[in-house]
Amino acid sequence: MAPVRKYGMPVRLDKKNKYICTLQYRLVFPVAVLSCIITLVAGCATSGGPNVERPVDDITITKAIKSKMSAYPELSRLNIKVESRQGEVSLSGTVPSREIETRLIKLALSVQGVKSVKDDITAKKQP
Repeated sequence: MAPVRKYGMPVRLDKKNKYICTLQYRLVFPVAVLSCIITLVAGCATSGGPNVERPVDDITITKAIKSKMSAYPELSRLNIKVESRQGEVSLSGTVPSREIETRLIKLALSVQGVKSVKDDITAKKQP
């Protein structure tokens, strides 16, 4: 006896001549739905996209500030001590003017992960 097809799926007839879908095809839909749900849940559990902020450690913050300072010749020759603790940056040293002090503070605040800047910089008095 040739397999009977209903809606493109192989079926068999029971004793009352009702169509019964075979077990392997009966499981296709639930398995497909379950795999979609697992994929969605796993996709939502990943570590986030580009908008998710990740914590930055203190060494990375200090290196980033020093790197930005070295990009400017007038800042790179200064002897400024940069320390970071839990995102709070401390700048200390001596600079020739208030403008450079302000520039250093703005530069430090522009680094990702910096929460605040403690200003221990001394500006030399100009004659």
